[in-house]
Amino acid sequence: MRSSWLVIALCTIASAQPTLRPRGAYDWSPTLRNYYEAVGSHIARIRDTPDFPNPPACDLTQATLPSAPSPLPPPATGLRLAHVAIGRGTQNYTCSNLTARAVPVQVGATAKLYNASCIAATMPDILAKLPNVTMEYAIPNLNDPLWPANIDFSGFHFFPDATTPTFDLDTAKHDYGLILSGKNASTPAPSDAIKGQSGVGFGAVPWLKLNAKVGTASTFSEVYRVNTAGGAAPPTCEGAVGTSFEIQYAAE
Repeated sequence: MRSSWLVIALCTIASAQPTLRPRGAYDWSPTLRNYYEAVGSHIARIRDTPDFPNPPACDLTQATLPSAPSPLPPPATGLRLAHVAIGRGTQNYTCSNLTARAVPVQVGATAKLYNASCIAATMPDILAKLPNVTMEYAIPNLNDPLWPANIDFSGFHFFPDATTPTFDLDTAKHDYGLILSGKNASTPAPSDAIKGQSGVGFGAVPWLKLNAKVGTASTFSEVYRVNTAGGAAPPTCEGAVGTSFEIQYAAE
């Protein structure tokens, strides 16, 4: 097992919401406007450096782990950050019946992951905005880049069983690694976290620290899910679209 840890950013949108419309130059939401203003500030700053137009080094030792109001435990001593990914996918739920007496039960999640390591190393403020910003766009098709950051696909997140969140970053194009994990710690998302697309939803899923399960073929030791947006279930099953449903979410 590599002495390394992983940050996963997962982005979500409630599947029952309206179809997204194309964004025009004068049709930016406040979230998008804030993002592009921050990107413009970085471009202006980089243009004034001696190394321009060469891109800055992607040194992950410069990346930092975001802290929640109630912080997660730190990475274990001796680990190094190996990969940062933004994901787009769904939290999956089931209901025993569609009444106010039934409560949604989580049955896993699925997501596509996108390589944000260089953004984490050079523009952490931009990285922190991406979970919210990507909720303004449709989930990309497989192997398409993630907009608006235009970062490339790096793997999948899924649950092979009810208790093993898995992150598979080995694809035909690269071999980043794999972790089959279990929950080590959880903390609520900040109170101002995005609840869903356009701010409408049932809240952001918790931040997590996950550890590799003993005896698995994991090549990473730990995973953090931070800066979440959306993904939380409604308080009851009344009004759900069916006994099984998905709610899209975002996280770093």
